[in-house]
Amino acid sequence: MSDQATELRRLASTAQTAEPIRQRLKPRLVVVAGGKGGVGTTTIAVNVAVLLAKQGRRTVLADVGANGADTVIFCRVPGRHTVADVLAGRRTVEEALEPGPEGLKVLSGPWGSREIWHSAAAAQDQLVEQFHDLGQIAEFLVVDAGNSPTRVARCLWHVADHALLVSTPELASVMSAYAAVKTFASANTPPLLHTVVNMVPGSNVADDVHARIALACRRFLGVRFRAAGFLDRAEEVAEASRRGQPFVLASPACRAARQMEDLARLVREGRGMNDE
Repeated sequence: MSDQATELRRLASTAQTAEPIRQRLKPRLVVVAGGKGGVGTTTIAVNVAVLLAKQGRRTVLADVGANGADTVIFCRVPGRHTVADVLAGRRTVEEALEPGPEGLKVLSGPWGSREIWHSAAAAQDQLVEQFHDLGQIAEFLVVDAGNSPTRVARCLWHVADHALLVSTPELASVMSAYAAVKTFASANTPPLLHTVVNMVPGSNVADDVHARIALACRRFLGVRFRAAGFLDRAEEVAEASRRGQPFVLASPACRAARQMEDLARLVREGRGMNDE
């Protein structure tokens, strides 16, 4: 009887210490989202993830966007298994990962329709839990959340270490970015919220977009954003996209690649830039 009691105490002690250990092993979660299609969430997510991996950081890139499997093209992975397999219970996240550029591990987005995001809430919650458990193999988890506020995207936004909101200078894009924040907003605000302005002609335009989004979110939603930076409208970026390549590898010396390196540094070091 005493042996059984001793064993029970040992098991209880193990259970008490297991959770803090698991918590310490969570990857740093970076969620990239936009309010409308065409703003470049996949471009931002892929290139940030590639740079982190190139710098020797163990990194996983996951595509949970509802509009296709662009990461398969950019990272040139086979896409044999996708997030759809994880939601269906056919694979775990770790089993579905495929090797990408610079040692990056990639969970491809779903091929075909967005119907998989109508799957059971329990399956989507399990996907999020599996993301949390990737700390054994990844320091960073970069998630391309696309431009549709799916249940998974909302859950990840709320627990993100870094939430990057992507917009272009177009008025429709700025308004959609605000609408996305309004959808995502809750009491569980991520600690680091940033705006990234893509395809801009110059820093003054980027500053104006940052300021408009930050002002509207602070005034009407009580949500504060910081400016993370911007990316030029560059031919090198467009050409790499046409070829299906991360532009930081295709044209590492271009100005946009240097801007992306600044963004990756922000994510890596876990600090903000310009307070709005």
